[in-house]
Amino acid sequence: MLEIGASAGLNLRWDRYRYTSEIGDWGDPASPVEIADAFAGEAPPLGVRPAVAERRGCDPAPLDPADGDTRLTLLSFTWPDQGRRFPQLRAALELAPTLPLEVERAGAVEWLQAVLAEPRSGVATVVFHSVVLPYLGEDGIAALWKVLESAGERAGPDAPFAWLSLEAGADLADVRLMTWPGGEARLLAHASYHGPPVRWVGG
Repeated sequence: MLEIGASAGLNLRWDRYRYTSEIGDWGDPASPVEIADAFAGEAPPLGVRPAVAERRGCDPAPLDPADGDTRLTLLSFTWPDQGRRFPQLRAALELAPTLPLEVERAGAVEWLQAVLAEPRSGVATVVFHSVVLPYLGEDGIAALWKVLESAGERAGPDAPFAWLSLEAGADLADVRLMTWPGGEARLLAHASYHGPPVRWVGG
């Protein structure tokens, strides 16, 4: 799992959280982090239990979730009318030091050029991001696509490659997935810009 625009790396720990909804739950029942009302509409494939071999991220100004000032800064960025997000964020910040990972100080394009230079056999390499493209600009997006396309061309059956994104759609955010070999592109879901509820459309 490779995240660009990772900030404090909380989304890189996605599999350590619990997601609940009326149509189904996913994740560790004992997790201190619960994302309530996570899913709406058709149920996504909640029976999947992926194993994360490695998780890394980059950000131009990475934040340390174990640092008290960082925690206060992140809490201050949370909109005051979204009360449910405060306990979720506090719980995610408390959990983060139990799963150490590195968020490197780097821009998206140059970092991905380095980490994707050689395919990783035996695992699926997934680059993901949420609401990052507006900060890259047109030239940055074009450069990012060239890096992703090159990594896709190097992918093989033993070293598949995927690009997963949550970015602006028509009215909501779109969750899209592109996979190689083959370059298949799919719209998986619509979601709010802060995540839930995720409305699955990907079959």
